[in-house]
Amino acid sequence: MLTFDIGGGNMKWIVLFSLLAAGNISFAEDFSGLFFRLQPQGKDGLSGAAGYAHLMVTDPLGRKTGYDPAAREEIKQIPRSGYIQKSAPGGKAGIPEVKNISLNISPAISSGAYNVAVIGASSVRYKLKVTADGYNGGESLNQEILGYTASGARVEYVLKYDPAPGSPSPEIKKTVSFEALCNEVLAAQKLGYIGDAKFSGSLVKQIKLAEKLSKNCGELNNSEGGCGPADAVLNLLVKRLELANRKCDAKQPRECDEEPYWAEFRTKQSGENAFKAFFHEWDLSDWQKVKKTVKRLLSDEALKIIKADSEALLTRKPPAVGALAAQ
Repeated sequence: MLTFDIGGGNMKWIVLFSLLAAGNISFAEDFSGLFFRLQPQGKDGLSGAAGYAHLMVTDPLGRKTGYDPAAREEIKQIPRSGYIQKSAPGGKAGIPEVKNISLNISPAISSGAYNVAVIGASSVRYKLKVTADGYNGGESLNQEILGYTASGARVEYVLKYDPAPGSPSPEIKKTVSFEALCNEVLAAQKLGYIGDAKFSGSLVKQIKLAEKLSKNCGELNNSEGGCGPADAVLNLLVKRLELANRKCDAKQPRECDEEPYWAEFRTKQSGENAFKAFFHEWDLSDWQKVKKTVKRLLSDEALKIIKADSEALLTRKPPAVGALAAQ
């Protein structure tokens, strides 16, 4: 309740908060908002883009707005939210149409963690732009993120947001998992950012073996948050990515050869029981048959994205999306 002295006398008027709703007293207008833009990207930007992805946002109360591909319907559960798709022809027979998506929540009165999911309708390179405005309308986050997603795969981000004045600045982080990393590698190869299917297949095999090792570590939520054997395999994966990114000719000079690193890894780890199953499965993999003829290439952009996600799994800490922002 609010109390006012009138004219300095003893008389007091008691103003109930219910009067605020009646319009007698009003607060300043709420200019808060969350704005998402999702666009498919060709290698040179928008031109040549084919395919698309869906977008779904879940607010801190579990309400959703976006497109659910499983139900094949748009969902608008979040109050004051909107979802718009603008379509354009794909350009070639059999290629899905291009869809540019806008999703807005304004005002965005719920504070907390928002889940932002990019769901592939086909394999596609995408750009996700996220803008957040505070209660007073000031822009507190303006981020562009590049990524890859495969058909049916989900790439998820967590956006922490509080529109109240004086609150911490919003931040968005990618949710990284072994499965998501595998899907990312496969999508990047299909889109032409990784050499060939044999090379991407070996990377996926290594990621899956690292996941097996991590499950054998038991409880991962220790003070360091990691798993030594799985971390060793992921560190070797990162080295393979870096070597593939080097501009080497068809003869593959020694500075691009990953075999010395495998030999060092085997010498260091072969005596540990944790790696026995790993070496057994790896030695039986197709990589041993095709490694001399495989096309090992990796674009600068793919290295940046996949390396950041691989390293995030080392400590189970999601990478700052700033490291993945579009240049």
